[in-house]
Amino acid sequence: MAFTLKDIDHFLAVTRAGHLAHAAQTHNLTPSALTKSIRRVENAFGIELFERNARGVHLTQAGLRFLEVAQRMSAGYADATRLVAELRDQKSEFIRIGFSGAVRAIQTSEAIAVMLTEHPGLKISCRTELPCALLVQAIRNGELDMAIASTLDPAPTTDLDDVALGLDPLLLVVRSDHPLTCKNTLALSDLQPYRWSLTSSSFAINGALNALFENENLAPPRVAIQSDRASEFALLLTLHSDLMTLVSRSLWNIVGGGGLSILTAPNFKMARSVRLLTRSGVAWTPLTMALKEALATRTLSMLTAEREAENQRHRDRSRHSD
Repeated sequence: MAFTLKDIDHFLAVTRAGHLAHAAQTHNLTPSALTKSIRRVENAFGIELFERNARGVHLTQAGLRFLEVAQRMSAGYADATRLVAELRDQKSEFIRIGFSGAVRAIQTSEAIAVMLTEHPGLKISCRTELPCALLVQAIRNGELDMAIASTLDPAPTTDLDDVALGLDPLLLVVRSDHPLTCKNTLALSDLQPYRWSLTSSSFAINGALNALFENENLAPPRVAIQSDRASEFALLLTLHSDLMTLVSRSLWNIVGGGGLSILTAPNFKMARSVRLLTRSGVAWTPLTMALKEALATRTLSMLTAEREAENQRHRDRSRHSD
């Protein structure tokens, strides 16, 4: 008997759960019915997808390769279902968006609010604070329709529609009466006596920071505390100590100031690339395309305004130093 798309969904459910009984319970099936569903897929292709043991199931090598195909099949069917629903009823649609941080969501909130007002049938699901790698995977799997991601890697994601919107520099922040604020010119070596507050989940940022110091033949930065994607917490710690931290320019424009200062060092340059990601080759509905364009336009506008504000701060500092 040929398999169905429902069988593919069951295969993906077992893969996620790692256990037949758990997946069966989630889908309100008996374990035997779920086993038959998996068998139909295995028999259709003549391969074994899972190895079974006392603790559950895990994918075989063939199953791992088939997983990518199954994810694309499931995502494609979901896309087709939404497109048909949109063609039947031009007024309603459900769109799923992901953001690599709350800042990106805040920046686009006005554009999303306008779209919801203009299209009463539009429903949106937002997921925030996801690392870029998880956003990419969620789009590939069909769990998200689009995402605005910030990444230190400037290279585009080749298997997705990847639009670069701009750069969001990382700023070196200390409290306003920190000893380093008295220096007119800073070198990376001036930072070495002081410790850092960094986010533990951003390995790319930590690695790039280490590379900056290594390029100057300096010891790696000394990290005093690591917090899980809590930049506001890092700012509070910095406010009450000699710790240094890294803050994106976008976040600084929202919560910065108030006893904190930005340090400028000629050799300290780090920036994230802000990108709009969607799956390639998808026949998006007009409403989805309109939302995609609105998010891109709003994000680009905010990044441009932030860059102009930063340039103005530099001009103001230059006048004061003169």
